[in-house]
Amino acid sequence: MTGQYSHRQFFRQIPNAQLGHYFESREIDLGIALSELKEKDVESMFNAFTALPEAQQAIIEAQFKM
Repeated sequence: MTGQYSHRQFFRQIPNAQLGHYFESREIDLGIALSELKEKDVESMFNAFTALPEAQQAIIEAQFKM
């Protein structure tokens, strides 16, 4: 049985370079430079992600769950 999805947990598990590639390839501007964040700087990433429009967050979350 898998656990419930959590943005913070997901961001903690995926390297910043991989997340950066995902957002850049989809032309999603988080307003932060992921390459300049420390690995596992979950709060900065989470805050930038939750500042996106809710509809965009829902699409991204669905893709992350795949």
